[in-house]
Formats: sequence, C-alpha cells, structure tokens
Amino acid sequence: EKRAEAEEARLRAEADAALQQREAALFEEAATKLAARENALRAEAERTLAAAVGELQQKAEATERELRAELDRVNKLANERSQELGALRAEERKLQEALQKAGQALEASRKEAAAADKSHEAALKE
Repeated sequence: EKRAEAEEARLRAEADAALQQREAALFEEAATKLAARENALRAEAERTLAAAVGELQQKAEATERELRAELDRVNKLANERSQELGALRAEERKLQEALQKAGQALEASRKEAAAADKSHEAALKE
C-alpha cells in the first residue's frame, strides 16, 4: 500500500511537472504571438502615419504653390496698377501745365484786348 501511494505520488508529481511545462509552453507561445501581433500593429501604425504625413505634406506643398502663384498674380497686378498710376500722374502734370499755359495765354489775351480797347477808344476820341 505504501508502494502504491509512493507510485501515485510520483505519478502525480510527474503529471504536475508535465502540466507546469505545458502551461509554461502555452504561456511562452501566447507571449510570442502577442509580441508578434504588437509588432505587426506597430508596423501598420507607422505605415499609416507615414502615409498620412506624406499626404499632408503633398497637400501643404500644393497649397504653398497655389498661394505663391496667387501672390505672384497679385504682385503683377499691383505693379501694373502702379505703372498705370504713374502714367496717369504724368498725364495729370501735363494737363496741369497745359491748363496753366492756357490761363497765362488767356490773361495775355485779356491784356491785349484791354490795350486794344484803350487804343480803339483813344482813336475814337481823336
């Protein structure tokens, strides 16, 4: 009976050891699978992030190109308007000068008319 108990205890110990080994192997397998899954998810997240960053960078570059083109267009229009304004100011100066000359000519003409009128009156008196 003691021999049977000892044999049963030995078998139980072997079964416990085998069970512990099996549990350890299953735990190691699960940990390996979990690490592999974590690595796969991390790699997928990095690819997704890299793709999103690339897309945002392309959009930012396209927006920058559009804004630079718009700025160039606005600057070109501003230069054209500045040139037009310069031409208008030069034309205004010419017109002012012509107006001043016309005013001087009118004044001279009035003086001549007044002198002619006095000369005419003097001639009539004689």
